Amino acid sequence: MTEIIEILERIGVVLKSSDSKNIMLSARWLFDSYCGHDELLNYVQAAVAIEILLGDEEVDANIGLTSLMANRCAYLIAQTPQARSNLLKSFREIYKVRSKIVHRGKSRLNQKEVQLFHMLQTITQVVINKEQQLLERAAKIDAERD
Repeated sequence: MTEIIEILERIGVVLKSSDSKNIMLSARWLFDSYCGHDELLNYVQAAVAIEILLGDEEVDANIGLTSLMANRCAYLIAQTPQARSNLLKSFREIYKVRSKIVHRGKSRLNQKEVQLFHMLQTITQVVINKEQQLLERAAKIDAERD
């Protein structure tokens, strides 16, 4: 019962925050990626979910959106330099598949690509959770100031 109360309190923090729009939008896209029957559309939905949180409309042309998001993701959720390196590599592989779907009309996912899709969903869940934790922390700091 205590765990349920804690979860509801965390949800309440997100719902009350004016900075939660992207978290809620990302969570919706991620949820949709679990619900559909079209694996390619589901893949794109999961990619959109992470782009909402890590992307930037004004990307420096020298960096590129994939590199920017990969680095933001790795520094946000990886706990060690090796984990960061592995995440950067996986993120680029995930986005190669996304590009094949969106730009070349890829028609099916192979087994490795299905694994990358599940990894993308998991990474997105972790990013959403980290962003939510940052909102919680900010809410506590604001409450202490008042």
